[in-house]
Amino acid sequence: TVLPAHGMATVLVWLLSLTALVHGLGPCSSKKEDVGARLVKRMYEEIQQGECDVAHQTHYDNYVVSNGESFDFIVVGGGSSGSVVASRLAENPHWSVLLLEAGGDPTVASEIPGLFAASQDTDIDWQHKTHPQDGVFLGLEDHRSAISRGKVLGGSNTLQYFDYVRGNPKDYDHWEEYGNEGWGYHQVLPYFKRSEGMRAKEIVSDPKVEKYHGRDGPLTVESIRDEGMSSLEAALSKGMEELGYHTHTDVNADAHDGLFVIQGTLRHKRRCSAAKAFLSESKPNLKIAKNAHVLQILIQSRNKSAYGVEFVQDGGEHKRVRANREVILAAGALNTPKLLLLSGIGEQEALQKHVIEPICLLEVGKNLQNHVQFPGLFYAFPHILHDEPHITRHLVEYLTHFTGPLSHSGPVRTIGFINADDDNYPDIALLPAFFGRNSTDLHGFLNARRIIPEIQEYYLKVNAKSPVLVITPALLRPKSRGKVELHSTNPKDDVEILPNILGHEEDVEKLLNGISFAAKLSETKAFKELGAELHYADIPACREHAPPTPQYLGCALKHIAMTSHHPSGTCKMGPESDEHAVVSPRLKVYGLKHLRIADMSVAPSGVSGNTNIAAIMIGEKAADLIKEDWEQHPDINHHETVNDHHLPPLVKH
Repeated sequence: TVLPAHGMATVLVWLLSLTALVHGLGPCSSKKEDVGARLVKRMYEEIQQGECDVAHQTHYDNYVVSNGESFDFIVVGGGSSGSVVASRLAENPHWSVLLLEAGGDPTVASEIPGLFAASQDTDIDWQHKTHPQDGVFLGLEDHRSAISRGKVLGGSNTLQYFDYVRGNPKDYDHWEEYGNEGWGYHQVLPYFKRSEGMRAKEIVSDPKVEKYHGRDGPLTVESIRDEGMSSLEAALSKGMEELGYHTHTDVNADAHDGLFVIQGTLRHKRRCSAAKAFLSESKPNLKIAKNAHVLQILIQSRNKSAYGVEFVQDGGEHKRVRANREVILAAGALNTPKLLLLSGIGEQEALQKHVIEPICLLEVGKNLQNHVQFPGLFYAFPHILHDEPHITRHLVEYLTHFTGPLSHSGPVRTIGFINADDDNYPDIALLPAFFGRNSTDLHGFLNARRIIPEIQEYYLKVNAKSPVLVITPALLRPKSRGKVELHSTNPKDDVEILPNILGHEEDVEKLLNGISFAAKLSETKAFKELGAELHYADIPACREHAPPTPQYLGCALKHIAMTSHHPSGTCKMGPESDEHAVVSPRLKVYGLKHLRIADMSVAPSGVSGNTNIAAIMIGEKAADLIKEDWEQHPDINHHETVNDHHLPPLVKH
């Protein structure tokens, strides 16, 4: 039987079946002793060992916190940033650190590269959805776009695709130009390198490797696929070349536009999440509390000082723990502003709306940025014979040798960056996704984007006869800004995400330029040689307009333009003179003592790539800033005594 290579449910069923068989019944020939029987037994043992190798890397010890305990530092959120901050602070053996993570351990599926999308919309995903917005998301379920965020150790780094893309150097130079001293590209590059353990052959063989890359960091980076370019990648490369863009092997070096063969945060063909990189090594002074949902920050109103947090662990009773030095929020660009607002930190109107007593008035939740995608253009390749392969064979290959289709992300491991204008600062990413003929994965791809069945139908009809390549243009630095608000004062309720995508005319124009470029590939010799056929989404409400007329594209954007999984900016970093800033360049929350933020919410403007690696860099730099303040100036940062009659006697660490 031919089954889909990466059909998520099918793969997991086979994985469970195989491991149950290995641990239970064993081979039918287990009582025989001939050469064939011994070989079969050995195969079973190799499968069992492979399954154990994967499963053993997903468990982290859980610390059950007692009410009233105190720690030097409390880090809220065990994701891309929080894992780094907690681990780096615990390098000082004299400091006690508590890491509170709302989720639990990574799943087995999250470890397997070929299942990189299997964890979205599951229990380890916060499953955020945007609020409906007038004039957009009309072709999405409930008129809401999905924003997947990790509710698991390692955060979204455990949940999302694993490509290692830092963004453009100009992104960080802009941060510094906004008044954030020390955040320019050359100042943050050492922090990228500190985390990085680059192993990809195509990178380490480059004489410039030491300039741009670290070799000894805990976050291992490998080639996503070891073999050379697939025929589709070669066609993409040649097509981009015909349109004036070269192909490069290092997206994080000195070339910033073109087609890039990317690397991934992988370790021996398993995902290397931030949790695996920074939390696997046990430190006696670092306690990790899983399934610990923080409800609010405890703030002494008299001196405006954060002194702890209130939370529940495993759905139990409310607990309070004290921070002797600092509370560091690393809950991400959606949940960090939520916690601040619930704690009385935000704009007057936003707090009054929910009858929350204001403690500190700041523009919390504003400045929301996200990449905007349009997955409405795809190519069919009727002359390429690429059926979905046999899942049983590839699963056995992965568990015994960690090779094959499940060891990487598929036939296309490239990303394009192009200029929608002439400023030599790419503002459009091209995200290719390949699906073999009659692929159940295409259905999963469209479902994950919440595209309604009436629009999915045409994609699936074409794919029933031909392999398809969806090329999604993504706007990297939109001028439009959204915001995050409280839905209620119940900490269990999701936030209200008002994305305001395509609210600026320039954003629409640039995204249309990206769509036009993706369509121009159909005119290249490289695509014609493969018999590529260009298709646009068949949207019932847009059928009166022929693609790719401006009328059709305008209609299509209203229906299937959507957010990405890269929110940022909701607790803006800026100098004291910036009235919109929530944190200083040292990541301290303005107007409060002993409270910092270390995640993508502090980004004053977006990054031109996945936000995961930027978040890890922020975690590295945040840890250094905290160490500088407390190791070099301990007297200045000394806590005032806080009286809280609700706290029981402290249990010190």
